Order: sequence, then structure tokens, then C-alpha cells
Amino acid sequence: MSEICKICGTEKIDGKCPNAEMHLKKMCLNCVSCNIIDNGHVCLNEENLNDAMEKVKANVPSGYEIENLELKPLALKDATKKCKRWILDRDFIMEELLNI
Repeated sequence: MSEICKICGTEKIDGKCPNAEMHLKKMCLNCVSCNIIDNGHVCLNEENLNDAMEKVKANVPSGYEIENLELKPLALKDATKKCKRWILDRDFIMEELLNI
């Protein structure tokens, strides 16, 4: 007997649903690092913040140093984009599933 996907009812191929990518898009909106601040979605991922900080430090002209530098995340332009550091927000997904 073939295995069936419990989300969409499609027959799995080699143990995977052919519609898996459409079940859940790996985007900021369903990432644990994405939060709503001032009516905008912002990324609070520490690794992304550290990358931004390193870019700023790398562009400081010679003869200057940075003191008390603090970066504040801005609202994302498009929270439906993918991120290489995406982590599923399981609580959000469960809430969405329960609201179906």
C-alpha cells in the first residue's frame, strides 16, 4: 500500500509528498525570528544582526573608530521572501492549523 500525505492526500513518492514545497513556504512570515514591531515585520535573528554589524564595521574609514554602535532592525520590505537562516515558528503554524 502506498503512503499518503496527511496534509493534502497526495500519494508520496520515495516517502516525500510532491506538494511539500507548497504546503509551507520557508519565509519570514512563519519564521521564529520574525516579529511585528510598530505594525511592520522585523527580523530579530542574531546571526543576521551580527552580519549587518560586521558590514558596518568593515566600512569605517581609517582614522575613525566606532563607539556605542547599536543597530535596530527596520521593517522588512517583503516578509514573504526566503531566508537561509529560517527556523519554523511551530507555535504560529499550530495556531494557524487550529484556525482552519
